[in-house]
Amino acid sequence: MKKYIQNLLIVVLIITVLSWLVFSKIVPQYYLPVYPFIVLFYIVTSVLLFSYQLRLAEKDLGKFTRSIMLITFVKLILYSALAIVYIAIDTENAKIFVVCFMSLYAVFTVFEVFSLLNITANGKKNG
Repeated sequence: MKKYIQNLLIVVLIITVLSWLVFSKIVPQYYLPVYPFIVLFYIVTSVLLFSYQLRLAEKDLGKFTRSIMLITFVKLILYSALAIVYIAIDTENAKIFVVCFMSLYAVFTVFEVFSLLNITANGKKNG
């Protein structure tokens, strides 16, 4: 878990620097004040879900494998609900929000997939 947190912090640092460059130098008119909270939301959900999946993998790799699809579905529903609520509240910035939200979704999903692949690869080597 410690390695995951370290890697997550590196990803978040890269996202923060790139976001600062984009929103301060290239397209400052598209900055949303809610953007840091979106990043924080992704960090929290990533850590919580990864720790849950890590516990599953340590107990039973088969159960872990079966649960991945369910967890991904629940995560997608949760993220969609958040996006729908925000879009309903702030329709003026909906397009900007969706681009930011989906960009972060893609980055965090790729990071989580590689982290989970690492778990399963280590599980097969050790067991």
